[in-house]
Amino acid sequence: MTDRHYYFVVDFEGETSTDLTAFGESLTRRSVVVEVGPEALTPAEGATPRAEAEEAAEVARAMANEVVRDVIPAIPNTAGEVTPINGLPRGVEDQDPNIDDPGVRAWLRPTAAQE
Repeated sequence: MTDRHYYFVVDFEGETSTDLTAFGESLTRRSVVVEVGPEALTPAEGATPRAEAEEAAEVARAMANEVVRDVIPAIPNTAGEVTPINGLPRGVEDQDPNIDDPGVRAWLRPTAAQE
């Protein structure tokens, strides 16, 4: 296992809005940025880097679901697309994370149209 940190954006669709930036049928998109460190991973002995990245993506999905469930209960507890990113987006570290656990930090982001 490496000391690598993985970064993901998990998109959720389903918060109703009358905002002009909404898309779909009065739905807006919210995203959760998740950082997964080696402390949150328990890969099998001899696991490949790809297997480690896949495990990190599953941890990111679970943490994003937890953030959304706690902050926006109206959104179904189903993560959308989990997308790997190269690092934390600008300004994210300036905000307090919604989750700050050993090996995992997660931030709820505003609607995609406002980013």
